[in-house]
Amino acid sequence: MHRIAQLHRRLKLLVRLKSLVLILIGNGVKLILRYGTAGSLNEKIKVGSYFIPIGVTHHDKSSLYQIIREDIMPALSPDLELAYKLYYFLKSQGLEVNYGTLFQSDDFYSEIHLKFDDAVDMESGTIFLLSKIHGIRSASLLIIANYKGKWINYEEIYRRDSEKVLDFLINFV
Repeated sequence: MHRIAQLHRRLKLLVRLKSLVLILIGNGVKLILRYGTAGSLNEKIKVGSYFIPIGVTHHDKSSLYQIIREDIMPALSPDLELAYKLYYFLKSQGLEVNYGTLFQSDDFYSEIHLKFDDAVDMESGTIFLLSKIHGIRSASLLIIANYKGKWINYEEIYRRDSEKVLDFLINFV
């Protein structure tokens, strides 16, 4: 029963995310930058560093079907010019930043079967898809908040770097 309640909450969040993105687009937003968190699937991508996805893979169905592991769909991608500008800007600020592929999952702690992606989050692929459909630019900047059960206080990183992210949006876009 707990698992069904968890899935129900996650579905409600995805519907809200889609609604929020569509409201932003409907009100003239031309660029969306997701500034959030992800989990690392690659030991080389350290907890506390930044990750910029350049492609997103996902299962064909929702988490109800993630038990079937042959249903991964081709990658979605951000606006690559925006993603690379963001990458080089953060590097110039002395921040540790990586890029690679991301797996989008709507199921907590179900990523042990993944072998090819570098990180996992729950929202970036949806944002990239809606952005492509509506012709706007998007990218994700993700703080690696965990790796194999090792978590950090990512709120401190938000506080430390949020002005730099805003500076990027104001001056480089």
